[in-house]
Amino acid sequence: MEGNRSMKGAVLPGNSTVELRDFEIPKPGHGEVLIQTKATTICGSDIRCIYREHVGKGPEGYIPGTIAGHEPCGVIVEEGEGLRRFHKGDRVIVYHISGCGLCNDCRRGYYISCKSPYRRAYGWQRNGGMAPYILAEEKDLIALPDSLTYKDGAQVACGFGTVYEAIEKTHAKNVFVLPNNTNIILAAQQAAELTERNVIVLQTKSVPMGISAALAFDPEKDVEENRAAMVEAAENVHTASITYAVRDTNFDGRDIHAGDIMGLVDNKLHHLGHDVREVAEALTEEMVTEDKSLITIYYGEDVSEQDAQALLEALSEKYSQCDVDLQNGGQPLYYYLIAVE
Repeated sequence: MEGNRSMKGAVLPGNSTVELRDFEIPKPGHGEVLIQTKATTICGSDIRCIYREHVGKGPEGYIPGTIAGHEPCGVIVEEGEGLRRFHKGDRVIVYHISGCGLCNDCRRGYYISCKSPYRRAYGWQRNGGMAPYILAEEKDLIALPDSLTYKDGAQVACGFGTVYEAIEKTHAKNVFVLPNNTNIILAAQQAAELTERNVIVLQTKSVPMGISAALAFDPEKDVEENRAAMVEAAENVHTASITYAVRDTNFDGRDIHAGDIMGLVDNKLHHLGHDVREVAEALTEEMVTEDKSLITIYYGEDVSEQDAQALLEALSEKYSQCDVDLQNGGQPLYYYLIAVE
């Protein structure tokens, strides 16, 4: 590339905004390529980083000022020296983790499990795809088939690829996949079609559903018996999620204002308020019926143990017919996840 080598890149300050800043278009070195970005999808971890100060730790720790976007796809426009497979004009997916390339996990193809200090994630510890160009290492690239669009490729890199890798890494004949998120179910089903293993994707839409399904697994039973038992256990769970609104908006036909406490049951908005505990108690009351016997409270990183214990005592007193359990979930964004089954 000749001429102007400057570009705009998106960074995440962590205050519900995205900033466009000036960056120099990088020159590829040995074993590197410069890719013209064609598509970059947004991951749930990006959403967390946009709306909250950077809460990721370790491998998910975002370095402020880094160009965001760890699900990029594009075409190589400039080559560095020493390339062995890819060349200018090739359509490629950038795998979201750049491992050290030398450890046992990296040599087996499991970059995401690399524990080396040289491990860096695109969009987190090294510049990602939310810019016209991205510098990538050749070892991190996957050829994009002509039958797939750039948007398809961007979705493969993280969401689909993570599920597929997990399935393959089990080395098991039969694999149960618990997506625990409505956005992951389709990716899991697609991954299941491409592996030679017998994959059973259960449509768990929340972490509590997944936990109940996992607890129903019995290694002494066959695959179909376990599938039926796990499905039944998951479908018996209702999940309340208590979070907050980061901006004024309209959701499910209701006006919401920044700072409102939002209460959702099975991903549908049921309650708006200004007090976390009041919303939690209101949602629990909606979910508890005569046939329910267990309430599990998972409190998040923004809730003190004292406040969580107070909610536990209140629910235990009100619903004496139920066992009430308290767990430190440590989840970001959500004050509480409450499962009733």
